[in-house]
Amino acid sequence: SGNPNAACLSDGDCPLDQSCEVSFSDFCDVGTVGFKACDNINQGTVGFLMNNHVATSGCPGKCPNNAPLGTDIYSPGFQEGCSTPGTQVGTLHRFATIRLDGNTLNDVDAAFIQSSDEQVSCNIQGLGQQRNVITFPALGLDVCKSGAVTGVTCGEVTTINLTVRI
Repeated sequence: SGNPNAACLSDGDCPLDQSCEVSFSDFCDVGTVGFKACDNINQGTVGFLMNNHVATSGCPGKCPNNAPLGTDIYSPGFQEGCSTPGTQVGTLHRFATIRLDGNTLNDVDAAFIQSSDEQVSCNIQGLGQQRNVITFPALGLDVCKSGAVTGVTCGEVTTINLTVRI
């Protein structure tokens, strides 16, 4: 049903919606803005969270933890074939290292992209405004997410406290 990135930043005149596609300078991977957040270490620093395995992977190889801090982030993202990116919307600021040693259980796959209030909106495409409310999981709870490629998908919580090794 249309392009889920249609409302994403393209000309620098409007803020980047959450769930828009972004990509990185000199790298070919494309990912989705997770959600707007404030840095808990550097007070007042605004940005967004997304997956480390996308935010820090570089071509060739596409292994996580490879992009240097300060790498520019663009939206819309590089399209297939690594064409010209859109507007710079932030820089890779910090990430949780993913260990691929076969023995380490990685608890999180996350990167913080430093940006600004002016560049990242509180709107989640297809879902509306971000709600800063913590809801504890419960079996049967309805949940939805919005992805740059998949659009809005919904389901329900069927398991709690599940650990999956990847």
